[in-house]
Amino acid sequence: MNPIRISVLMTTLFLLTGFGLHAQNAAVSAQSPYRNVFKINVSSLALMNGSFQYERTFGGRVSFALGMSYMPTTNLPFSGALIEQYGDNADARHGIEITEMSMITVTPEIRFYSGHRGAPDGFYVAPFIRYTQMELLEKEYSFTAKSGNRYYPDVQGSLSYIGAGLMLGYQFPLARRFSLDIWIAGPYVGSMNGKFTGFDATGNLSAADQQNLKEDIESFRYPLMTVEATVGPQEAEAILGGGMIGIRALGFAFGFRF
Repeated sequence: MNPIRISVLMTTLFLLTGFGLHAQNAAVSAQSPYRNVFKINVSSLALMNGSFQYERTFGGRVSFALGMSYMPTTNLPFSGALIEQYGDNADARHGIEITEMSMITVTPEIRFYSGHRGAPDGFYVAPFIRYTQMELLEKEYSFTAKSGNRYYPDVQGSLSYIGAGLMLGYQFPLARRFSLDIWIAGPYVGSMNGKFTGFDATGNLSAADQQNLKEDIESFRYPLMTVEATVGPQEAEAILGGGMIGIRALGFAFGFRF
């Protein structure tokens, strides 16, 4: 089944489950009079990533939240660590230093609170769907074949993934209209696909160099992911696919209630 259809189906099931449980909720005490919370994830700012979330309570212990994050064009996160690991390879080091990318993520979730105050206060579990789209800006990279020949293809591409998981967290009021939402951990699994293309108008890869580049691209390893490469005299294409695993790491979001 198409991953987008899977995400729509799962979101619908979560919504139906949430409304069903809402109807069965026991009475809660001292519930917040505000049903809406707008939040800013301050921990994501360290990665130059603007992350926001809107949460709407249904009453009782159930709420719906929609998160969006956007990372404008920037260098690779943790590029220093990558250079430390791969910096001995001149081509890899150059690629890490010049790579620029942008990213947008959308995350709908249903929250089930366990505290006596009900939503949006206390410990919660939240089934969620997460969709991410990343774009790699076109840049000139370098590739040195085993023959010693050097090539300088212009490379660009995109990568997207969609997954489902479960978030654990705790939200509490800081004042009448303010709150702090702690996202403890949210592991998820899903599928990914991507396409990267490179073109060198001045290059003319020999058959041996084409095979060398194909093997170099397909040697990239990541859990559950597959890479297939097609290489010609002046162009190369890499198709990424397969499963993926991830986690929404510890985060802190300040909220305003209204």
